[in-house]
Amino acid sequence: MKTAASERVVSVTPDVFQMLVDKEPNELGRIFDTDNFQHAALLRKLLVSLDIEPTTFHGLRDSSSSYIFAKFGEEHADQAIMYISKRLCHADIATTQKYYLELMSEAKMKQDAIALNILKSAR
Repeated sequence: MKTAASERVVSVTPDVFQMLVDKEPNELGRIFDTDNFQHAALLRKLLVSLDIEPTTFHGLRDSSSSYIFAKFGEEHADQAIMYISKRLCHADIATTQKYYLELMSEAKMKQDAIALNILKSAR
């Protein structure tokens, strides 16, 4: 762990949980060793053993957040941003918005149309 703020608790699906539970722990009873900053190599080894294309922790984090955001749907974009911001432990929701609002281009176009109609009616 880099800092106290970098510790994360992330919900996983029952399938992912079971895959992790089924993995043989090391002599310390851990799936991931916390010594020597070997997390990336251990994740790669775990994913290969599970026949999952290797990625990074950051890649998993971004991909799962993007997928969740997209599945919330544009009508729930505000709730999705708040949820993902908390899930990713962003200190500021603006950080989340910077990266994830662009994923919903249709919602942005609709929001632009609404804003233009508001401005048009203000004449």
